[in-house]
Amino acid sequence: MKDMNATARMAELLRRLKVEMNGAVVGGMESRGIVYPLSYGVSVPTIRAVAADFAPDHGLARLLYRQQVRELRLAALTVADPAQVTPDTLPFWAAGVVNSEVAEHLGAVLLSRSGALAAAMRGWLDGGEPLLRHCAVVAALKAMQRGAAVDVPTDEAIALLESRFCDDGRATLQASAELLARLARRDEASRKAVEALCGSWSGSDRAPLRYLAEEVAWRLPV
Repeated sequence: MKDMNATARMAELLRRLKVEMNGAVVGGMESRGIVYPLSYGVSVPTIRAVAADFAPDHGLARLLYRQQVRELRLAALTVADPAQVTPDTLPFWAAGVVNSEVAEHLGAVLLSRSGALAAAMRGWLDGGEPLLRHCAVVAALKAMQRGAAVDVPTDEAIALLESRFCDDGRATLQASAELLARLARRDEASRKAVEALCGSWSGSDRAPLRYLAEEVAWRLPV
């Protein structure tokens, strides 16, 4: 298989994935508003398991990510080499974030392990695209859950997160709450900054901020 060119490897990957197709998965995604031009309904664990046999191959990953097939786009995130995801390549990955599923997996599987995380946080958290904000939050959270350093100071991370909270959906708010709680554990100054922020939100007339304050509060250690 290693001697195949990228197009042949993509065809072999797709052949293996199509064996696992499941119409019920497609229906479930559509009910949640997750739509692709073409989807075979393969479960995410199966996609990742099959894709792992083709990794790492960054050229193949970029080819897969450009396809309009759900399974190939998600497989790309496992096949890709995180070391080759650099700040200057972020526009390429951003262009493929067509729904919340891709955003979630790009952040968790690839971006969280790359050296472009800090650049994505700075470029996407304060941007105008909710899916990219969600991706950046998930990436930072996954990196911190693994114990990896997130090279963004707490005060800056808080400012970037706060700038767009009211525009985001429940999933992003929950991930942001967990991220803020983890930022608060960095040191005493970080904890005080997060607690002060949540205190200001608790009486807000904006429901998302009140919700976020409550979500952060119960996650903070006593």
